[in-house]
Amino acid sequence: VLFLLPVIFSLSSSPRHKFSKYGKDSPADFNSFLMSCTDLERIRMLQALQDFPSRYNTANPADVKRAVNAGNLEASSISCEAVRKAIVYRSYNKATYYFRGHNEIEYHDIVQWAAGKIGVSGNMINTLSTYQLD
Repeated sequence: VLFLLPVIFSLSSSPRHKFSKYGKDSPADFNSFLMSCTDLERIRMLQALQDFPSRYNTANPADVKRAVNAGNLEASSISCEAVRKAIVYRSYNKATYYFRGHNEIEYHDIVQWAAGKIGVSGNMINTLSTYQLD
């Protein structure tokens, strides 16, 4: 999941995406963000999560999109649901994965966890917005 955060941050900086710079994003905010992403942006996220068959994880996103259009990959493999499932799969213990909901991603909690992994202070983790912490 740590590899996904820079991708989401770069996308969330776009004026098209409406992450709050001061609040803690909710699952609805994250779902709205995913729905506003283009196929190529979702492909970049899925590549960061290494969720494709290996040859597509390192391919140019446009080539992955062409593979979807040609029927070599299922269209559902680049959907919002695919991104949510990949995030849940990568962010939780494998034993609990099947019991986690895919539609309510607590992105702020994931960002807090990742910040702790890279040594951000507890005070910052607890006080900064999702955007600032990301």
